[in-house]
Parts: sequence; structure tokens; C-alpha cells
Amino acid sequence: MVKFPVYNCTGHDINVLNRNGVVQTIPSCGLIRLEETVIVSETLSTEYGEIAFGEKKFGRVVGVPEELEEAKLSVVIVSLVVLQQIKDDGGIEFDSPLSHHMVVAPDTGASAVRDEKGRIQYVVQFLM
Repeated sequence: MVKFPVYNCTGHDINVLNRNGVVQTIPSCGLIRLEETVIVSETLSTEYGEIAFGEKKFGRVVGVPEELEEAKLSVVIVSLVVLQQIKDDGGIEFDSPLSHHMVVAPDTGASAVRDEKGRIQYVVQFLM
């Protein structure tokens, strides 16, 4: 059975319940993110004071660790917003260091296990 290396590029450790019923911690090894531009469009006077409102536009994927360029097929964990941007852009470009990896995001929705304060304790699956 082939065991694929896993690169957690979310910027924080991820706890996952494996199929043997054991919660494993996947340590972060970097942060793949999107370039972003924030545009403040207006300020509103609220009961909490003057608050700025605007929009954020996302650009290309940045921060791919160099070790992924040489790595063989592996699982690369990114945030859901990065995964969605990759999908919306039609996938990963052929010359991207991510092109020969399986890029996934933790499923932090209803399947995630949370504590009494709503904080995620672990996930049980990843989204492709």
C-alpha cells in the first residue's frame, strides 16, 4: 500500500480523525494563500462607532513551499478559499508546482467535531 506524503499548507496544525479512530495532528509546513486586494468603500456610523466596510478581491495562488516543486505525488492541504479559487480558475496550471499533487481542504462544516464553544477539535474528511 502506497503512503502519500502530506503537506499542510494552511498556516496552522490540523487534527484529523483517521479511519482507525485515532486523532492525528498534521503539523503546518507553510502557508499557501491568495494574493488579495482590499478596497474600503465606505464608513458607517454604528452604535459601536465608525466602522469601515469594503470588499476583498482575490488573485493568484502564492506561498507554495519550494519542497513541493521537487516532491513526488502527495496530498497538499490548503484553505477552502484557496481550493475554491483553484477550481474557479479552471484548475492548476500545468507548470504550477501544485500540478502533480492532490490539493484538498479540511471539511470544517457539519462533519467537523467541535467543542462546547464551537471550536473545531478535529475534522473527519478533506474536500477535493
